[in-house]
Amino acid sequence: MRLIMKQLLAISVFVSCVSAQSVFTPAQPVGMPVDPSCGSSALMSGVGTSVATNDDVMSRNVANLAALDRVEFVARFNAAITRMTYKNLNADMVRTLPETFVFGVPLGSAGAIGFGYTKQSDIFDKMVPATNSNDRERVSYDAQGGLSNWQLGYGIGIKKHIKIGAFLGFDNYRKISQRITDWYYDPDSLNDQSTPNGVLNSQWFAKENDSTADFIKGLRPGVGFMASLRGFSVGAQFSYPVRDHLTRTVVTRDSLSAIATQNGNYGHIGPDTVITQKYLMSLAPTLRVGISYAPSAKFLVALDGNAEFWKTGMRKNEAALLTKTTLHDAGGIGLGIRFVPAPDLLLPRYYEIIQYMAGVKYSRLADGTTNDVSASLGFGLPLRKVGYLDFGVSGGQRSSTTFTSYQERYINLMIGINGGISRAALAIPLKQIPRSTLGVGWCM
Repeated sequence: MRLIMKQLLAISVFVSCVSAQSVFTPAQPVGMPVDPSCGSSALMSGVGTSVATNDDVMSRNVANLAALDRVEFVARFNAAITRMTYKNLNADMVRTLPETFVFGVPLGSAGAIGFGYTKQSDIFDKMVPATNSNDRERVSYDAQGGLSNWQLGYGIGIKKHIKIGAFLGFDNYRKISQRITDWYYDPDSLNDQSTPNGVLNSQWFAKENDSTADFIKGLRPGVGFMASLRGFSVGAQFSYPVRDHLTRTVVTRDSLSAIATQNGNYGHIGPDTVITQKYLMSLAPTLRVGISYAPSAKFLVALDGNAEFWKTGMRKNEAALLTKTTLHDAGGIGLGIRFVPAPDLLLPRYYEIIQYMAGVKYSRLADGTTNDVSASLGFGLPLRKVGYLDFGVSGGQRSSTTFTSYQERYINLMIGINGGISRAALAIPLKQIPRSTLGVGWCM
């Protein structure tokens, strides 16, 4: 693993002035992890597995569906700015993507159902070497994709203080990568006579284009629960993927051309080589646990822990198909708070019902050497008492215990929105519903 990281680091430093590539991303099995939480949970560094609230629906815990008292829609959009630093060299990368949208419908005493999409990880790497006529070999690389999950869930309350839920998820992993190698020979400038097929005293150009497409699609069932008593709450969610197949298609295209000074023009395009293979594969089981305390509607503090069992949940030969790095079980711990100045007033001023959130989080990634430390801060603006428009920012640093000279510092700008229609409003025609009972949500 040390040799692989050194090679990646050397490549990254070489192209740092003209491209952006995270050294840590290729070492992760399915890309850089993305927090899937919504609403106040997203602004509390992703904690909230034990918190019953409308604005999360089921992004952290499917059992939260049993807490819904209205038809609810939540969405979150994220823009990430990452600065990669090696000694005194810097490179920047900007990435924007919708991360989560979830829809929940309460069914009264029969519980509630939910449907949603969450982004679990992201792959976005690009290397473009600087143009130099004296380079005899140039390599460029591009990779995009990540892991996403679609879920259909159900939750119901048992008695007064216990909520349970179950979901069926659909994992969808894709990684499309392309590696282009260019060779350029000029006898006049390089004093090189080793041209192909005996074509002497000529300029010639060769290109190899290797593209690889990886797809994993499989089912991921899971269960969750919440329990509360006297202001304290606990919660947990566990998911275990069903074994499926990794489909890998590799396409290699070779081309060669030359401009001969004595023998005329020479050109050749080699045939494409296409190889498709299938491997038995399953992704990592996941576990989230949390505890929270809310002495009143005014204040909440929550603590969460999470784990991804890449080492114990996968066979060694399966992990090697996703990354050359030896995988370890990944995990993290986070602490978050939420504060509302005067949530119980009958006629509060607007600023008195704004939600203020903050959190901190530490994570150890699946390569076993990368640490991620971050903090978040944000607020939620009320929308006619039926939802919130959330704004937040989080910042952090990723570093390696092996290579201390390289770090990644990032800032995430988050926008989220949630809203809904109360259960009482559903009993009357839509045109008769007062505007104050309606909320609208969308993914910006």
